[in-house]
Amino acid sequence: PHRYSYHELKQATNSFSDKELLGHGGFGQVYKGTLPNSKTQVAVKRISHESKQGLREFVSEIASIGRLRHRNLVQLLGWCRQRGDLLLVYDFMANGSLDRFLFDDPKTVLNWEQRFKIIKDVACGLVYLHEGFEQIVVHRDVKASNVLLDSELNAKLGDFGLARLCEHGSNPGTTRVVGTVGYLAPELPRTGKATTSSDVFAFGALLLEVACGRRPIEPKALAEELVLVDWVWGRFKDGRGLDVVDKRLNGDYDEGEVVMVLKLGLMCSNNATTARPVMRQVVRILDGELAVPDDLRQSMGDREVDVGEGFDHFLKSFGSSSFDKMSSVLEDWEHEYGPHRFKFKDLYIATKGFKDKELLGTGGFGRVYRGVLPTNKIEIAVKRVSHESRQGMREFVAEIISIGRLRHRNLVQLLGYCRRKGELLLVYDYMPNGSLDKYLYDQPNVTLNWNQRFRVLKGVASGLLYLHEEWEQVVIHRDIKASNVLLDGELNGRLGDFGLARLYDHGTDPQTTHIVGTLGYLAPEHTRTGKATTSTDVFAFGAFLLEVACGKRPIEPRLEDFILVDWVLSFWYRGEILGAKDPNLGTDYVAAEVELVLKLGLLCSHSEPTARPSMRQVIQFLEGD
Repeated sequence: PHRYSYHELKQATNSFSDKELLGHGGFGQVYKGTLPNSKTQVAVKRISHESKQGLREFVSEIASIGRLRHRNLVQLLGWCRQRGDLLLVYDFMANGSLDRFLFDDPKTVLNWEQRFKIIKDVACGLVYLHEGFEQIVVHRDVKASNVLLDSELNAKLGDFGLARLCEHGSNPGTTRVVGTVGYLAPELPRTGKATTSSDVFAFGALLLEVACGRRPIEPKALAEELVLVDWVWGRFKDGRGLDVVDKRLNGDYDEGEVVMVLKLGLMCSNNATTARPVMRQVVRILDGELAVPDDLRQSMGDREVDVGEGFDHFLKSFGSSSFDKMSSVLEDWEHEYGPHRFKFKDLYIATKGFKDKELLGTGGFGRVYRGVLPTNKIEIAVKRVSHESRQGMREFVAEIISIGRLRHRNLVQLLGYCRRKGELLLVYDYMPNGSLDKYLYDQPNVTLNWNQRFRVLKGVASGLLYLHEEWEQVVIHRDIKASNVLLDGELNGRLGDFGLARLYDHGTDPQTTHIVGTLGYLAPEHTRTGKATTSTDVFAFGAFLLEVACGKRPIEPRLEDFILVDWVLSFWYRGEILGAKDPNLGTDYVAAEVELVLKLGLLCSHSEPTARPSMRQVIQFLEGD
C-alpha cells in the first residue's frame, strides 16, 4: 500500500480535530478526512503510541490487509509512520458500522432483505480469508461493529489489525487470546489458539445479533436472556424460535430465511469445534443450496454445559469497552493504486542484462525472462513488452491496473512493473515448474499423475471463480489455456497472463471490442458477436478440462480436421467415454473423477451459452458437492 506523508494526513483531518473523530477502536482513534490533492474522503486510524502492542500489530495489519482483495473486505489505502504515531488510511465508508443499525434504538432500522444481504456479504468475505488467499487468514474479531456498510449498504468486513496469516496447510494458531466477549469460542480461552473454526463461532454470534437485533451478551437483560445464544436455543427447544426475532422488523420478513439464519447461528455457535460448519458450507446454506438439518439437537449436542465461574468474572471485567463504537468507516477504494515500481537497473541486474540464457519463453506480446532480485534474492519472472507493439502501452496499463489489485492463491501474482523509454516491464512471482502444456503434449519428459492433474483443475477453477464473482469487478480472463496455467514449486496451478483481461463493474454488460483469444478455445458466440463474457471463459475452461484429461490440444494442427470436443463426444456416444483419457495416465487414476472431468468438459463446451454451467457450479461438480 501507499505510504502517505504525515503532513497530508494532518491536513486531511484538520490536524486530527475532535470534530472529525469517528470513533475509538481496539487500539486507537479513527478520524474522517479529505485528502488535499485528490479530494478523496478517507478514514484515518491513528494508533496511540502508548500502545505497546501497537507497532507489532501495525506491521501485521499493513502486511495482511494491504494484500487482500475482495469486494466484501475493507481495503487499506495506505499508511504513515511519524515518530511514535502510526496511521492507517482507509476509504471513508458512508454508512458506518452495522452495530449502529442494530442496537440501542437505532435511528434507521434495516429491513430483513437488507440484513440477509449483509449476512451473505460477510460470509463471502470470510470464505475468501479462510480459503481464497494464498495463506489462511483468521480474522479473530468478527462482530457487528467490525462490519462496515458503504453507501449502497454493501457489507465489508473491517479491522484486520488482529488477523494473523498462517500458511495454508500449516496449523493456524496464535499465541494470545484476542477477540470480544460474547464472540469468543469456548476453546479459545482454553487453548489460546484462534482458528477458522473460532471465526465461524463468532460469525454464529453475528448471525443471531442481526436476526434478533441485540448483542451476544446483554448486561442489562434478564438473567435467562443474558447470553443470546442460550436464550435463542432455549426458545427453539420450546418450539418458539420466532419469539427471538427483532421486534423492530414488525413481523415483516421471510420466515423460511429467518428460521434458517437462526438455526445456522446456533450451528455455528456449537461448543464442539468439529460440529461447526466451515464458511464454504455456510455460504451454500445461505444461498439455499444446502439445507439446515431439521433436528438441531443432533448437530447441537447439549448446550447445557456449565460455563464455569470464570464467566462471571469475565462479564465484570469487560465493562463497556468492547462495545465501543468502533466505526472505522471504510470502503473499497477505487483508486488506481498500482503495484510496486521497480528500477530498471535492478531488473537489468536480476536478468543478467536480459540474457538469452535467462529467456523462459515468448508470450502474446513480449518475452519472459527469469531473474533474481539483487536486494532480497527473490526469484522473479520479468515480462519485457516489445516497444514496437502499438497496442502494447494500452494493454500494459490495463494489465498493471487489473492484475496488480487481484489476490488469489491460484492466480500468478504481479509484483510490480517498470517503464523505461519505449520499454514496458512486468515483474511476476517466478513459477519454477513452468507452464502446464509442457507436461501434456508431444511426449513430455515428465507427465503429471491423475491426482496432480485433478488438483491443478480445481485450482484453476477456483482462480477463475474469483475473477468472475469474488472481486469488486467482474474480470474476464479471455485466454484460458494450458500454456497460461503455470505451476509453482508444489505443482499448484495458477492462472497467468491477464494482459487481455478487461475489468467490468459487477452488474454492467461486459463486452470488449477486438477479439482476443486462441483458436480451439473460442466460444462460437464470441467469434460471432465479438463479445467476451464469463460464459466464453467457461467455454475455454471446458476445452482446458478436456486437454488435461486427454493430453491433447483442442485442435491438433498436424491432424486433418481433429477437434478434441468432437473426438471426446464420439467416445461418449459409444458409451465408452473413458477411452478418451490420456494413455500416459496408465492405470493409476480414479475412473469416476476422470469421467466427471470429461463430461464436465463437454458440458462447458456446449455451443449454447445458456447451457454452460457457471464457474461456481463447475467447482461444486469438481468438489463432488
